Amino acid sequence: MNAHVLSKTSQQFLENLRMYLFTSGKRESEINDILQELTEHLTDAEREGKSTEEIVGQSPKAYMKSLSSEMNRDYRTWGLKIIPMLLLGAISFLFIQDLLQGEFAYSTIQITGYLLFIISFLGGVLIAFNHLAKSKKSFLKEMTWLGIPVLLSMLILIGALILDQNVVSPMIEFGIIGQTLLSFLMIIFVISFSFWARTFILPIILIAFHLPPILLAYTPLTTDIQSLLATVIAFGVIILYLMFMNDEDDEKSYAT
Repeated sequence: MNAHVLSKTSQQFLENLRMYLFTSGKRESEINDILQELTEHLTDAEREGKSTEEIVGQSPKAYMKSLSSEMNRDYRTWGLKIIPMLLLGAISFLFIQDLLQGEFAYSTIQITGYLLFIISFLGGVLIAFNHLAKSKKSFLKEMTWLGIPVLLSMLILIGALILDQNVVSPMIEFGIIGQTLLSFLMIIFVISFSFWARTFILPIILIAFHLPPILLAYTPLTTDIQSLLATVIAFGVIILYLMFMNDEDDEKSYAT
């Protein structure tokens, strides 16, 4: 007998449940056990002609909350692994451009602004993912929820940079050895993060935002046009990558 392939609705529910439990700080091993057990229940139910709602109820959001309340938070993994990895990911994005330009000196206001940017961005995105995982949202609502923390964190960073231009604060400079060591650590981190997260979105983003400006600098285009084209290219590459990954996931979902 051929193995039963879960319906698109059930697969989407399991993906949302994983995201919700993950962003709620639950232990990965427990999440995997629950998903495996629930997958078996959904498979048996669909073979009997039942729908996803008959297993999890009419409110997937309520089911997720109920399930989450019965699980302990995994503070150790989040504190020692996940949050440090996410913070390093954000830091690598902010600093790699400076490393490429060879200008690696920061004022205390800049460093404070970067830290506030990282905290607000990561905290906001985790909250957004946690909310989006509870129920199916339209593409516009998803982009709105994800756009809010991005906008707020960018405003914080811009505010810090404006303040830095008008207020003198102590500078912290990194020498050649410091730059070389940090560059090596960043490369190692990006490679390790990609394998750990099982996605190449971080290097894609870094390349998309940092490589085009370097290449466009060799063209006769004006600085404004170079900046505009670099931004368009960056977002275009990221969107194409996400579309490719989404199509690949859909093919796996419909595979028999």
